[in-house]
Amino acid sequence: MHLEFAVSKETIDGEELAELLLSVSSQDTSKPYLAEDALGSIREIVEPVVERWRLLPGPGGMLIWSTILSADLIATAKGAVELGELPEGVSKSGFRFAVRAHYAKAHSLVDATVEGDPVRGLCGTWFVPTADPSGRDICPICAGRYEELDSGGLSPGQ
Repeated sequence: MHLEFAVSKETIDGEELAELLLSVSSQDTSKPYLAEDALGSIREIVEPVVERWRLLPGPGGMLIWSTILSADLIATAKGAVELGELPEGVSKSGFRFAVRAHYAKAHSLVDATVEGDPVRGLCGTWFVPTADPSGRDICPICAGRYEELDSGGLSPGQ
């Protein structure tokens, strides 16, 4: 798997903005959605609000995701580099992967949970269902799309 980050900075009206470009590619054809799953996890860490990401076409059919980084996130990252560790507020935050529950088609969840394969949520995010999603916040995009559909054949996943 090849992961690439690029940051582009620009000053507009005296405010410095930074755009993160993220792309992942994989040559592993046995798990075709591995790269998309990695992208989904990284995107959720960097910017959990799905609507703040743009999908751009890349060379050779590669997909590139783009978001504007907040000044707070940049300051936190700079502080971590200077300290050589995560700042205390971040390290004690209890941040965990997959803290949001997603809705997916029920028939794909059973096999994916057993095999550890990723499934696509109604929001388009790929995730690997590994735990009971009870008590987790539900992805707002999945929740909205779930309400639009009949409740039969859908089940919340991790």
